[in-house]
Amino acid sequence: MKFKSDSDVCFLMDETLDVKIIDSYALLVGSKKNALVIGNNDNLNKILKKNSCNITEVGFNSNLDFVDLQKLENKKFDVILVENILFTLNPKQFLKKLSLFLSKNGYIVCSMPNIINARNRISFLNGNLNLDEFGANAGMNFLTISNILDILSEINFSIAELLRVKQNFFPQKIDAKDYGVPIELIECMLADPESETHTFIFKIIPESSVSPTLRKWLSTFPYSGVTKRLRDTLVTNKDEISRLEQTIKDKDEYIKQVIQDKDEFLNKVIKDKDDLIHGLEQVTKDKEG
Repeated sequence: MKFKSDSDVCFLMDETLDVKIIDSYALLVGSKKNALVIGNNDNLNKILKKNSCNITEVGFNSNLDFVDLQKLENKKFDVILVENILFTLNPKQFLKKLSLFLSKNGYIVCSMPNIINARNRISFLNGNLNLDEFGANAGMNFLTISNILDILSEINFSIAELLRVKQNFFPQKIDAKDYGVPIELIECMLADPESETHTFIFKIIPESSVSPTLRKWLSTFPYSGVTKRLRDTLVTNKDEISRLEQTIKDKDEYIKQVIQDKDEFLNKVIKDKDDLIHGLEQVTKDKEG
């Protein structure tokens, strides 16, 4: 699987998320392609036509549960482009249907919102999950990129290229009181490489890079970098607290010992003084007698 780094895909800082997403689509579609576009995105279509792509559009109904592929008959396409609607349908069944319309070496380009970015995770912990920014149906299946890899593996598909459109969700200095969760948890979330990923755009090919059996076996070992990092942080803090508590205990015992030694020394000085006075008194008494 080929993953693009931030340096591979350059966007102007003043571009909107929509423009970044459209540019990512166009980059993965390429130029001079015979493309099937499911849905309607005029801005994207303009760029594809500018890149000398021949476009065929297919619509879908308002519930996003039906895409009319019948009228395509036996046509084949170099690229099939599907936006977020893929994840409001039955992904396995839909991808199998789409693959019937791919030419040799053809591929599918689609996207999905990253519903577990840092802002959504914090919102969820506070009892909210607002997916409106991704569109009304974007999170219907609540799929993550890991879920998609599992789905693709089960039908012998795989991701060939993956782009990320990122957004700085926390441009200001983070203050835990503004988010209702401990600052350590926020820091752990932001340490996740995908914490600022707003949308994934990827190229799917009808061949598996990992066997379904192996993928299923790997899925039995769930791993959360955020959870592990938080646990490590808490363990580290716990160890540090234990160390400080021991230091305080040692300090208190030292002070207690110093006070005890001082009291014993003073008592001895007083006793020696009393013995000296008693001795002088006895000498004086003997002398007078």
